[in-house]
Amino acid sequence: MRSLMAHALMLCVSAPWAAGAERPWLERLCERISPSLRRTDLRLDAIHAELPHLPDPPGVPSGAGGGFATIPMLPDQEQQWLEVILPRVETVDRLVLIPAVSMGAGRPNEGFGFPQRFVVEADAGEGTEVWTVMDHRAADFPNPGVYPVSQSFEPRPIRRVRLKVTKSWQEEAPSVLALAELMLLSGNRNLAVGARVQASSHRDATVAWRRSNLVDMSTPLGLPTMPAASATKGYHSRVEDGGDAEKSLTLKLPEGAHMDEIRLIPVVREGLPAWASYGYPPRMKIGVANAADFSDERVWFADTGKNNPAPGQNVVVIPGDGLPGQFVRITATRLWQRAQDFLFALAEVQVYSDGVNVARGVPCEATDVTEEDGWSVASLTDGDAHGERLVEFPEWFDLLAKRRELLAEEAALLEQRALQLPAAQDQLARLSGGLGAFLVLGGGLAVWRQKRRNRREQEQLRERLARDLHDDIGSNLGSISLLCNIVTRHPDDGASHHDDFVEIQRIASESADSMREMITLLSPHSKRGKGGDWLQVLENLAERQLRGIELHVDRQSDKVRVGPDLETRRELYLLCKEAFTNIARHARASEVRFGIQLDDNGLDIEIRDNGVGFDPKQPGGGFGLNNLRQRAGQMHGTLEIDSTDGTVVRLHLPRQRGWMPF
Repeated sequence: MRSLMAHALMLCVSAPWAAGAERPWLERLCERISPSLRRTDLRLDAIHAELPHLPDPPGVPSGAGGGFATIPMLPDQEQQWLEVILPRVETVDRLVLIPAVSMGAGRPNEGFGFPQRFVVEADAGEGTEVWTVMDHRAADFPNPGVYPVSQSFEPRPIRRVRLKVTKSWQEEAPSVLALAELMLLSGNRNLAVGARVQASSHRDATVAWRRSNLVDMSTPLGLPTMPAASATKGYHSRVEDGGDAEKSLTLKLPEGAHMDEIRLIPVVREGLPAWASYGYPPRMKIGVANAADFSDERVWFADTGKNNPAPGQNVVVIPGDGLPGQFVRITATRLWQRAQDFLFALAEVQVYSDGVNVARGVPCEATDVTEEDGWSVASLTDGDAHGERLVEFPEWFDLLAKRRELLAEEAALLEQRALQLPAAQDQLARLSGGLGAFLVLGGGLAVWRQKRRNRREQEQLRERLARDLHDDIGSNLGSISLLCNIVTRHPDDGASHHDDFVEIQRIASESADSMREMITLLSPHSKRGKGGDWLQVLENLAERQLRGIELHVDRQSDKVRVGPDLETRRELYLLCKEAFTNIARHARASEVRFGIQLDDNGLDIEIRDNGVGFDPKQPGGGFGLNNLRQRAGQMHGTLEIDSTDGTVVRLHLPRQRGWMPF
């Protein structure tokens, strides 16, 4: 917890400069006298301008499995290894290792099981020459986090690839070798899909960690897209009352095409869990024909009568082994259930022949279609998915590598800047001495006041952060300590302590969630997506505080250029937390609607429940209502509370000086 608090305080200190915000006049003056500081800031601005145009992986597993992992072993046990064996010798030009992400204690463990030192070798089969693809045995390989480790080479015949570990992920404890995916690319295709996997050991007993997960295209990287302005969403059928209605899509490909593989791109929708693929049919079949009436149909993918796992935010690849044909028909034999109705939806269909997507822009026909809100049959082959442009695997991995390099450079530049700025301020103070007594006095006073103001603001923010962490995390840790004390006093009564351990787990999980939310809330770089990570923090807070209550979130923050400063974010978080706590404890509500609307003119928040309400004339102004009004006043906002039918809390914050650009 101490390291997390230090990280949060560091983010608070660096906040005045972050993310392209207008810098104080003193810093701009320091840039004029310090070329090195000016170069650093210009480079940081360039990085922040480039990052939004690069793919940003979600960093969480969204498919049925987390990847491949060996059984934990001790340091003195045998060497860990894994190998992928293709059905036949193939020409390969790139190897990609995608790290696994393990979800533990409510937070992702990025780079789980990725070895510190290892070597990757390949051959064309038994008795052929073995050659080295990657060799990282001389020095420790830094944890790649969620980013892929890729190695390109001249096309070579390959049948088998083996990864051998020489230094484990964790040396001093039982360790594992784990990967989300191993890919062998030939141009735009991954030839390792469905290949045979062998290893020194494996955890095939659990769905999350199986050998087959290493070659199933399920990764924490999301879909292979890059940011682009697109209003198309893909194909959406008409909704049905039952799931047994069959719905088909038919693509007409160029003559003479032979299908090496088909890729189905699922629909990703905001508001759904990462593993939920909107509209993806649990059962389907795929046929290929040369005749338009499918009189000569051949089965590409058969309906087995069992539900297929939802792909989450991953590409579904079905090899075709050169199947010839001009028409492809995808039939949903069981529709996806939304709530009380059923439907069929896909973001994109791609068909590859000789490494090229021959389905791009081809005509499509459907049993029926919903032609509205960006849905259409034509957008099924337009090359876009959920508002972004689909890219081929080689370009995608290159763009991800570029993002990783920029983030590493940004971190180094921020450390460098932390040293350059004080030195430039000292240099400015020394130069001011030659301008005369008046300028010396005025300049020195300005520097002193600026430094004092910065120190005072930083100290105040530290104190408020420490107080928030003490009140929230401290009370939770006290509860954990009390429960542990009870357990240790009666160690033999194990059965009666089950509820205590469950409560300890719940409190610890809530403490971890609260700590992460506070760090994200105060992070100067919380601007991913449309509106920012700090808005997602408010949504997560609502979900956590209102467990057991039906929650509807309506967030509108498109095309936003500015947002609240860090102090306002903190007050918003605490105001919403108090409102949600009041609902959970006193309202006896079954449904809550949480609306957030952020634009360049300000911020509006509405929290509406269908509970029993309260009497606004009661002493003290109701359950903590004075606290809500005080927080709204500190933010220079207006608060309205109406308990006529349930309770409605409305907060309006006009745009203010000091708000930060996104």
